[in-house]
Amino acid sequence: MNTPRWSPSVVSFVLASLLITKIAFAGSFTSTGTQPYVLGDPNEAFTWTGAWPAPASTYSYLTGGGTSDGPLAYTYVDLKVIRPDGTIASLNSNVAASSGATASVGVGTNALNQLGTWTVQAWSVVNVGRWNGSAYVYSQAEQGLIGQATFRVVSAETPPTVTVSPSAASVFVTQTQVFSASISGTPTPSIRWQFSNNKGVSWNDIPGATSSTYTINNATVEQAGLYRCIASNTAGSASAYGSLTVTRTLPQSVSITADRTIIPARVAVMFTLSGSNTSYTLVGGPPDFPATNPQNKTVHFSYTFPSPGTWTIYAHAPADLPFYAASAGDTPVTITVTDPGKSPSSASLTPVSVGLVHGARQEFVATTTTGTYAWSCSAGSLSSTSAQSVVWTAPDSGTVATVSVKDPGDATHDSSSLAIANVTLSAPPKSASSAFITPATPTVALGGRQVFTANTTTGRYAWSCSAGTLTSTTAQSVTWTAPSSGTAATVSVYDPGDATRDPSPPAIANVSLSAPPKLTSSAYITPAAPSVALGGRQIFSATTTTGRYVWSCSAGTLTSTTAQSVTWTAPSSGTAATVEVADPGDVTRDPSSPAAASVRLSAEVQSTSASISPSSATVRVNVSQGFEAVTTTGYVRWSCSAGTLSFSGTTLAPGTILPTIATVSWRAPEVSGTAMVSAVDPGDATHSVSAPAKAWVTVEKNDCGELFISPPSVTVGYGNSYTFSAGSLGGGPSSSGLYFWSCSSGTLSSTSTKTVYWTAPSSGGSATISVIDPGNASWNPSIVPAVSTVTLMNPSTAVINPASAFVVYGKTQAFTGTTTTGRMQWRCTAGSLWPTMGSTVTWTAPASGESAMVSLSDPGDDTHAMSPWVSSAVTLGATLTRMTSLAPVASSFTDAGGRTYDRLWQTGSTWNAYLGRSGLRFVATGQGTGGVRTFELQAKSPAPGAVYATLASDVLSPSTGPVSHTFSGLMLDQPSSANALVPASYAAGAPLVGVWTFRARLQDAGGVWSGYSSEVPVTVALPIVVRTETLQSYPPVGPEGAWLEPSDPKTFSLKLWVP
Repeated sequence: MNTPRWSPSVVSFVLASLLITKIAFAGSFTSTGTQPYVLGDPNEAFTWTGAWPAPASTYSYLTGGGTSDGPLAYTYVDLKVIRPDGTIASLNSNVAASSGATASVGVGTNALNQLGTWTVQAWSVVNVGRWNGSAYVYSQAEQGLIGQATFRVVSAETPPTVTVSPSAASVFVTQTQVFSASISGTPTPSIRWQFSNNKGVSWNDIPGATSSTYTINNATVEQAGLYRCIASNTAGSASAYGSLTVTRTLPQSVSITADRTIIPARVAVMFTLSGSNTSYTLVGGPPDFPATNPQNKTVHFSYTFPSPGTWTIYAHAPADLPFYAASAGDTPVTITVTDPGKSPSSASLTPVSVGLVHGARQEFVATTTTGTYAWSCSAGSLSSTSAQSVVWTAPDSGTVATVSVKDPGDATHDSSSLAIANVTLSAPPKSASSAFITPATPTVALGGRQVFTANTTTGRYAWSCSAGTLTSTTAQSVTWTAPSSGTAATVSVYDPGDATRDPSPPAIANVSLSAPPKLTSSAYITPAAPSVALGGRQIFSATTTTGRYVWSCSAGTLTSTTAQSVTWTAPSSGTAATVEVADPGDVTRDPSSPAAASVRLSAEVQSTSASISPSSATVRVNVSQGFEAVTTTGYVRWSCSAGTLSFSGTTLAPGTILPTIATVSWRAPEVSGTAMVSAVDPGDATHSVSAPAKAWVTVEKNDCGELFISPPSVTVGYGNSYTFSAGSLGGGPSSSGLYFWSCSSGTLSSTSTKTVYWTAPSSGGSATISVIDPGNASWNPSIVPAVSTVTLMNPSTAVINPASAFVVYGKTQAFTGTTTTGRMQWRCTAGSLWPTMGSTVTWTAPASGESAMVSLSDPGDDTHAMSPWVSSAVTLGATLTRMTSLAPVASSFTDAGGRTYDRLWQTGSTWNAYLGRSGLRFVATGQGTGGVRTFELQAKSPAPGAVYATLASDVLSPSTGPVSHTFSGLMLDQPSSANALVPASYAAGAPLVGVWTFRARLQDAGGVWSGYSSEVPVTVALPIVVRTETLQSYPPVGPEGAWLEPSDPKTFSLKLWVP
């Protein structure tokens, strides 16, 4: 026997109330063995003992009165031991539930012969006796599980062993190193990695490092040290480590050049120094030779050597820069200074700095000693390289450029150093665009079509319509289909703009709708002149314009008066008859003239018959079945009550006649049930139509394919939520397209969607999530559910700060986090993070895009599950200047009589206001680079053709950070000639009721305007409230603006219109 690793466990349960006798039991199981039990140990055995108090009675009568001849119920308990494979290892049955009763169940020596979890269960058993007149006759039924406990059987345990490879490694900074651990032990050991940077004096756990390998990416000198792997199981633990040396790398190359290497003394030399990703110093020059510090750029500087001599100048990287070793310098430049012979020269130019837009032109003028010029530029183009005055054309992209000139010298003068002008470049402002539409006021029939054509500045188009449909939203010409009801509609188009132009206001076509005229219809009948025996039958088929039918006959009878194909039974006497069909028309077509078939009646026409094979069949939904027919005339007309018929891959139209040698294919419908396929001999000039031959088909459902759940297993914290999705093993959705979810504990957001959100319970060790295909009319339910196993642990949480941010392209933002375990993992949807672990990270914004998410999660540990990801929403832009929101403010006022009236109010999600009522307020929020200087509120009235116009513009004292401003005292006026909210064509005095829209923008301290806020709609109505007062006088006298209506000779109602 192994040394006990924990004390014997006690598992309690409550016996469920018996459904028949209503007697409740309670008790406990106690193990005499030690968990876990070891497979193959001959000394291992266990016994479980259960005990429970007696109920009030171990039996009860099942009928009223307690008579001795009524049904009687006795209650017992069964105890079972179940192996991991589901078979029963031990059973103690029919234990009496009497006072102080105890019972045991167990497994003897050498009987613990399976690895895994064993189960001990208690089941209630009810013996029901019925009186047969002289004695009780009993029957026994196991009533249900009322309690259980589990124990484990494991293999013999061995302590872990671990080795780490490589035992020693060396890399340069930015390189990658992988350490691998070889581990053994029973049960399988858990793994964790630790790091020591003080030669093993102290060790720190590495968050998330729990696999047999650990990878160091982009190594830094701070990551040099010892890496230890610790393996642990219930039998013990072991560890091994490897060492890592990180060596600094050489800096990237730096070059130094000079425009001349042999010069006379007292003449300036222009040096060019280029480097990247680090800083450099210059050594080797005279004592006053300058040192410079370029970073990711090219630096020009000049130096005048005072006396003759030779200097060899190097560029060096200092040794104490992060990640880099000292450099010896790249190829030096050697300057030889001779005695001065020629005189020095100089050059200057104007302007020396300027700001231009892309593609613009700028004149530069130079002055030199010798009056000669040598021009150059870093980008763009020059009109000349040797004139005193040149015109420089800016490039189409970029942010900076330089234009340079020097004196090239002559026979008595040396060439001069460069004179440089610095140019700042920017994109040109966008131009306005416009749009036009033709026709502007067409009249179109309901359901009719109209072609509209647009012309825009950029040749781009954005179409929309208030009703109906458009064939395209981006073409120059579109076809608009009118709606089926209404009296008017609008079709609009605007220029969406491009890189150089803003979107245009919409051009609107106002369409008048009219009812379309009705069209004619027609009808055709086949056969047109058949011969039919007296009392015989003939099938007639019709074709009409609308697909509707009205049949009639001069004699005989018809099987239908509205079907496409009907069977006519000839009368028993006579020589001729007519069968007619007409199209009754519909809402768009008039009825047609009847089409008539002239029938010759004869006693000489022979009867016909038809037979079909097979006469019955069983078919799955959507599966095909072949049928053949034999008829008197050798021809057959096929039909079916459901599904479709086809011949040689072509679907048969109703009434199609085929020769009997043809085999037709019938495809079952999409739902299960019963269908009929029939064959009729259509007859001919000497034969009548036969009675139909029928084949009955049973249509059965298909079997659903198996489903799977993603993920199949997961660890979730108590009370946390997790997303599960289902799919078929063959790919795609379930066979029926339906799902039915269930869970052993916790709650599901839905039981019928492809993806569900499951919220874990507040306790427990595990749970299962299951899904099946419930089937439908075409598919049987799936038999085996797909199951995902969830391990439940203590939950962990994560908090990110700030919860939202606005960041300029390419700039950085710091985020901090706190988690339950103190461990953190970060990620982002765009941009880059450094580092990806730790409580504080720096996020660098991307160069484009509108938004991004920075997210944090607690990865959990041995006692906590991984937390859900929490995110900070980041808004991106080219500048800090932006509008955040625009919101109406509810307001009202009280008149002198104490009555309260609304100015601006909300009903549900709709904002409302009255036309002409003052005191409206809106709150705008935003921020600007250097502070907010101006807030502007714009409005657009519901008048046709109206565009946005400024309603208020408030200038503020510049304030940095987020700024909130209230527009107050606003009023929506009636139209007038000076009102920019109303087009000049709109009728003066007409009320502007309907939906107004508002938007806002701001201007920062530098004069830059932000984009507009989201539009805010407000429904505006006339300011009228009706109040009714009753007057008891005659004749009535009312105030101004009132009218009187008689309701009886001496009582009048006064209706007041109160603004």
